[in-house]
Amino acid sequence: KGNLKPGRSPDGLPEGGDEAGFHDENGNRIKVYDDNFRDINGKKPGEKGFIPPGWLDAKGNLKPGMSPDGLPEGGYDDDYRDINGKRPGEAGFIPPSWIDAKGNLKPGRSPDGLPEGGDEAGFHDENGNRIKVYDDNFRDINGKKPGEKGFIPPGWLDAKGNLKPGMSPDGLPEGGYDDDYRDINGKKPGQAGFIPPGWLDAKGNLKPGKSPDGLPEGSYDDKYHDVNGKKVGDKGFLPPKKSAQARKNPDKAIEGLDEMGYDDDYVDQNGRKIGERGFIPPSWIDAKGNLK
Repeated sequence: KGNLKPGRSPDGLPEGGDEAGFHDENGNRIKVYDDNFRDINGKKPGEKGFIPPGWLDAKGNLKPGMSPDGLPEGGYDDDYRDINGKRPGEAGFIPPSWIDAKGNLKPGRSPDGLPEGGDEAGFHDENGNRIKVYDDNFRDINGKKPGEKGFIPPGWLDAKGNLKPGMSPDGLPEGGYDDDYRDINGKKPGQAGFIPPGWLDAKGNLKPGKSPDGLPEGSYDDKYHDVNGKKVGDKGFLPPKKSAQARKNPDKAIEGLDEMGYDDDYVDQNGRKIGERGFIPPSWIDAKGNLK
């Protein structure tokens, strides 16, 4: 009848937006796209091997550095717009992996979408690289958030979305995090004032007994995992300072700690350091975080 379908914005797509095959007046391929877009191989957003339009030059050739295999299943980049026209990071954004083949929201997925700044492991930047740095708004490939049991950091996955060797398929324990985590103030592990995700309740407020000043510079607790996915007490564990060195020099051998080892920067589950009254060594804690 020529009427706008329900749920379609009367404002249309954002500047430059359109579906497959569209080129602007200068012959350049569009970048912004939605679920109706089909790539050069006929694949849709979220489908394994999907190639975003921004990965192609004006002649339709793959830009340098972009994988010819395209994105992994559920993958998209920052030019993607969801079923409501929202972009990654915008409040209420719904990733393509949350939508089934019929365009309906999959069971267990929130109709409110992700919170502002939120995203999941399928996101790739404008250069086709998988994001690594994440905060409390990040959701992993299973929809889990930092600090939730089984959470898998984006840095644990390779370019194809597979788990890197040495990384636990069970993900991190409750309250777990790694070097790429950024707290509510944007601070990273080892930075003065860093607040681990386990210090926050479900509403994002500081739990009772946790210092609002966060951890001292260079400090870490039993929930921290290094560049190799190891935690304090594991043989070869690298404290934050050494883990950062290993990231910058991946080919350089950096000696870790012995099994059950820890150093002066370790802070126990009660916020105490070695030498303080009541300090609990990591060897006193079992795999579930309980006192042996």
